[in-house]
Amino acid sequence: MANTETSLKECLSSIDGATAAALVDYTSGMALGTLGGGKDLNLEVAAAGNTDVVRSKLRTMELLGLKEEIEDILITLNSQPHPGPEGPFRQPRCPPGRHRRRLQGPRGRRR
Repeated sequence: MANTETSLKECLSSIDGATAAALVDYTSGMALGTLGGGKDLNLEVAAAGNTDVVRSKLRTMELLGLKEEIEDILITLNSQPHPGPEGPFRQPRCPPGRHRRRLQGPRGRRR
């Protein structure tokens, strides 16, 4: 089995436009490994905060009786562009006050 750093490097190199990656224990929110980020993106803080999103989705799925697995969750901030269907960093913005969520399937294919 590959070590954490190797796996994170593979993630970054296989996702166009990715600038950071983290392996996170969603039960505790603790980052088990991080790569990338920078002074404007503290991956440990982001890991802990975004774990709440995953826990919330899992609780909702349980309440709805869904026997599915989370495949992908993407939250886009207007100050942190990401590659979109129109090409790298050309993602259209949502009107103010609206949030956009996109689920991606295996290997980044859009559903």
